[in-house]
Amino acid sequence: MNNDKTYFSWQAEEFQKTEKSPVWFFTLTAAGLIFFILSLIIRNYLLALIVVIAVFLIHSQSKKDPRLISFEISEKGFSADGRLSEWKEFESFWIFESRSPTLLSLNFERAWRPKLTIPLKKGQDAEEIKNILKKFLPPVEEKESLLDIFGEKLGF
Repeated sequence: MNNDKTYFSWQAEEFQKTEKSPVWFFTLTAAGLIFFILSLIIRNYLLALIVVIAVFLIHSQSKKDPRLISFEISEKGFSADGRLSEWKEFESFWIFESRSPTLLSLNFERAWRPKLTIPLKKGQDAEEIKNILKKFLPPVEEKESLLDIFGEKLGF
């Protein structure tokens, strides 16, 4: 970002890695095998292919290590790894302070763009970040989606 004022900058891992036990991998494989066999029984070969691909992708993603990403809040907008999204592209924000780590959620104006959920650095003052973000975006309270809760319980 050029000469605009930077309010906050930090680095965080792109996701929180949880170690998976051999039981987790066995359960994933067994569930995939069951769905694969069921899809063959009902002669839905496309579903069988999708199940194989999904199990493979979940397995490979679970072994992946998170990379460190740089984040920045400035007068111009929000930047992740040097990619700037201007404030006019966003609709609202919310900070989930009850989570560990604390999460910043930025919602884009366009429905086709997913919301950004960014972990804040440990010890970072969420109230201070809220006050800065209020200059650019309205805070709109969000609830965690069932998919987020379910994914966290499964170790994703």
